[in-house]
Parts: sequence; C-alpha cells; structure tokens
Amino acid sequence: MDELGFRRQIYADPKGITEEMNAEIMSDPKKQQFVSDIQHLDKKIEQSLNVDVPENLAERLILRQTLTNHKQSKKKRNTFLAMAASVAVAFGLGINSINFSVAETGIGDHALAHIYHELDHTADADYSVSLAKVNTKLASYGGKFLQSIGEMKFASFCTFKGIRSLHLILEGKAGPITVFVVPQHDKLLAQNTFNDNQYHGEVVSMHGKHIVIVGNKAENLASTKQELVESLSWDA
Repeated sequence: MDELGFRRQIYADPKGITEEMNAEIMSDPKKQQFVSDIQHLDKKIEQSLNVDVPENLAERLILRQTLTNHKQSKKKRNTFLAMAASVAVAFGLGINSINFSVAETGIGDHALAHIYHELDHTADADYSVSLAKVNTKLASYGGKFLQSIGEMKFASFCTFKGIRSLHLILEGKAGPITVFVVPQHDKLLAQNTFNDNQYHGEVVSMHGKHIVIVGNKAENLASTKQELVESLSWDA
C-alpha cells in the first residue's frame, strides 16, 4: 500500500488496521507515530461526544420556548396598551382609568401558556409515577402527600416565571389535570380562578405556596382541589 493510501485508510478508520498495515507500521517509526496521533485524536473526539444528558433537559428546553413565546406575546400586548393609552389621552379620557399592570403576570395566564407549549411533550405521558417519588420532589418545598390522590402520570421540576416549581400531571375523570406547586413571589399576580376556551383553573394558597390546578372545561376541579388540600401536609 502506498503512503497516500495508507494515510487515507487510517484517517477513515483509525481502529481498522489490517495485518498488512500492521506489518508496515511495525517496520516504520514514522507510521507508528502517525497512527498513534490519529488514534489519540479519535479517542478525544469520542470522549467529547460522550456527554451525559442533563436531568430534565426536555422539560427545560420546552419551558425556555414557553417563556420566550410568552414574553413575545406580552410585548405585543404592552404595545397595544401603549397605543390605547395615547388614544385615551388624545380624547381627554385620562390615563387614571387604564390599568397598566404589565410588570406582573397573572399566575393563571402563565400556567395556561406553560401547558399549551408542553402539550406535545406531556399529552401522552404515562409514567405511572409513584407517590414516594412525588414526595421526594415535594420535600424540596417542605410538603408531602399523606395519601394517594389518584394516578400520577408526570412529576418534574420546572421554572415557572423564573421560579423553581414542581409540575405534576394527574389522571382526571375528563382528562389530564395539571398541578403546579409554586412558591409565592411578587412576580406573579394572584388569581383565584382563570379560564380560556379549553381550560379552567383554580389557585389555592397555603404555607407560602400557590397550588395551581388546571383541567379541561369538563373536569370538576372542586373535588380535585379538596383532595389536594386534605392530602397535602407541610412542615411546621
């Protein structure tokens, strides 16, 4: 094998050394060094590609897209409100009657945005998460479930308006029920109830946490809320 053919073969497959090639290598110190260098480089490339996937990577990527889209939507809404304010001033209506609470996001609005952008990821979730696993995560917030509240299909940490929170999905009677456990924060505008064309939700505040419950319009959230309140226990 000529020198060019030898080098091409080593570049293409550093580990695929034939008996004929091995004989050439053993008789030529320069070829020995060349093969050693290429195999060392190949090993470094292999090691650099062998990277562990961070925990909850899929959820983090989905949530990042959720927040990006939500911010873009919020920016458009703020622009509309600014235009409305200018019109009101022009007609002498005064700006005191206009509510510009744009620094805060309603907790329900954010919960709905979160759910819509995770539908592809969570719609078919069927992980049968154990109560022990849920309680391990819930312990980060000083809470635990004293008893099962039904089939748990999904449990993962997420970022809710920049706040580390817990995202749960339960199997309801009319479809999945999403529950967020969110530490109370002034970034979030409190809402007791909220809804849109597809979902409705309720918020329960207890022990410095917002428990956000969301289900489709056919779901009776009152019974779920009662089960959650009765089953949840918090550290003193």
